[in-house]
This record gives sequence, structure tokens and C-alpha cells, in this order.
Amino acid sequence: MPHRVDYALEGIIVTCGATINWLRDQLGLFTENQQTQKIAVSIENTNGVYLVPAFSGLGAPHWKMDAKAAILGLDLGCDRNHIVLKVDGGVTANHFVMQFLANLLKTNVINIGLEEVSALGAACLAGLQQNIFSDIGQLKNLTIGRKQFSPNKDTKKVHASYEGWKKAVKQLL
Repeated sequence: MPHRVDYALEGIIVTCGATINWLRDQLGLFTENQQTQKIAVSIENTNGVYLVPAFSGLGAPHWKMDAKAAILGLDLGCDRNHIVLKVDGGVTANHFVMQFLANLLKTNVINIGLEEVSALGAACLAGLQQNIFSDIGQLKNLTIGRKQFSPNKDTKKVHASYEGWKKAVKQLL
């Protein structure tokens, strides 16, 4: 095999998946993680509420590991649905969040159908090392439940929500 160098671009978001479990187990906002998608689409907008899941600090692009988690923007017009709306842990299982990302980034977002992508990457590297896969090109064909989300035309609300998110994070910093 010829010598090859590949790079991975990653922006770590610390404890996102654990945040969903915390909302479920500690706050009792829902009983199963899959309910978050239905909750998210049940309300028109965030009503200015943002949950910043910095339970173990803020990763990329802020790298402020002493930041603490916070729920910002609450008023008497808010309910539990507004808190769940902005949580993005377990992102691959939540089609609302996947569509939100496609709209925000104005590009296709592909869900390969597996939440534990790091484990898949380690398994693929091991498979390449042990010649289970003939080359890296063979890995492109591995899919489990691949789904593509394409941006739609209504991105105004998504971008307004993102601006609110940036303000919430700025308050923590």
C-alpha cells in the first residue's frame, strides 16, 4: 500500500449526547430520547430560550473548558418544550436538528445512520490495518441508514435562532 496521509477536521462539542440524557433523567422533560424531535417541532420558535450544554466546558470554536452549562432567556411564556428545542445531543437521531443544520449551513447534511461515528472510525482503521478492507475507497460504501437533509428556502428563522444562540454563548464567555 502506498504511503498516504489523511486529515480529519473535527469540532468537538463536549457532552451533547449526555445533555439529552440529563434532560431526560434529571429534569424528566421526556421519557425517551426520540421524543425530542416531536417536542422540537411542536413549538413555533425558541421564544429566546437557549440551552448551552457546557457541562464539561465549551469545545470548538471557543475552547473554554471552565465554562458552565446554562439555560438562558426563560420567561413566564416558556415551557419545557422551549428548553428541549435547542438541545442537539444525539443529533443523528433527531431529524429536526439535522434539517436545522442543513438550513443553517445552506448545504446538504448527510446522516450515515449511526450515532457512534468515533467507534465506526476506529473500527474502519482497524479493518484497514488488518486488510479486512482492501483500501480506504471501500469504506465509502458503508452505510447503515443513510439519509440526506437538504436546505429548504425558509432559512430566516433558522438564522435568527442562530444569532440568539451566539448571544447566549457570548453571555457565558
